[in-house]
Order: sequence, then C-alpha cells, then structure tokens
Amino acid sequence: VVVSVVAICIIAIGALGYFVIHPQVTQYIQEQENQEKADRVINLINSVTSGEITLNSEKDLDSAKTEYNSLNDDQKALVDNYGKLEEAYTTLDGLKVEQENQEKAQSVIEAIEAVDSESLTDSDTSIQDIRDQYDSLTEDQKKLVTNADKLTEYEGIVQEKKEEKAEQEAQAQAESNSREEINDMF
Repeated sequence: VVVSVVAICIIAIGALGYFVIHPQVTQYIQEQENQEKADRVINLINSVTSGEITLNSEKDLDSAKTEYNSLNDDQKALVDNYGKLEEAYTTLDGLKVEQENQEKAQSVIEAIEAVDSESLTDSDTSIQDIRDQYDSLTEDQKKLVTNADKLTEYEGIVQEKKEEKAEQEAQAQAESNSREEINDMF
C-alpha cells in the first residue's frame, strides 16, 4: 500500500511537471560539475606552464589564474596542479627582475659609451653624474655594466685635468707674486 501511494505521488508530481530527485543523485551531479570545471582549469594550467615561461607568458598565466579564482572552494580543492601556476609566476617575477636589472645597467653602459674622452675638462660634471648613476645600481646590476673600467679611466682623466689646472694656477700665482716683488723693488 505504501509503495503504491509513493508511486501515485510520483506519478501525480510527474504529471504536474515536478520530479523529485534523490539527494545522493543531486550530490553526484554537483560533484561531476565540480570535477568538470576543475578539469578545465587543470588543463589550462598545464597548457600555460608546459612551455618555457617568458615575459610574454604573463597574459596566459593571468588568464589561468582568473579561471582558477572563479572556481568555488570545492572546485579549487580538485585542482591538483595549482603549484605549477605559482612556480610559473615565480619564474616570471625573476625574469622581470632580470629585465629591470639589464635595462638599468644598459642605461649606464650607454652613458659611459657616449663620453668623448678627448673633450673632458677639469670642470666636467658628466662623469660624476654617471658615477652617481652607477653607484645607485644594485650589486647585481653593477655586474652587468661591462664597461665600468672606462668610467674609472674617465674619472682619472678629469682628476688629471684638475691637477694640471691647479698646478697652472699655482704657477701663475707664483709668477704674479714674483712680478709684484719685482715691482715693489723698483
């Protein structure tokens, strides 16, 4: 009797357009949906991390991270390769630092190369400006400046010119003093 009452209720509910789904079936359907969404992100992460990570990889990595972030907590728990994405971001960050270091070092290299050693004077401040720029670099950046020895050479030239000028001024002063002494004698 109970079975027939349940069957009549199911038929009556079915006739009205409603179906009663057992909770375990609902749970199974949800788990399948979660796995499908997680698998999509897993495949995306595998795709963007399978090759070499370059500075151009950022857009693809961001896309995978956005997809991952759009998952709910149950779906995120199913993504077993998220660590690969994090490693890729670490690699990308390292590449960005290397690029920044190279750009800053290149700026100093170009400034040193632009110096005309023949036109350096005792009052030249451009060499000190380049030295200040070089000194502001990190140790890793300084290692990339391949012509730092030229900077030291140019500093030596400027120093020599300053010493020559000081010597000439001292000699001119001495001559002036001698003339004054001679004039005072007469």
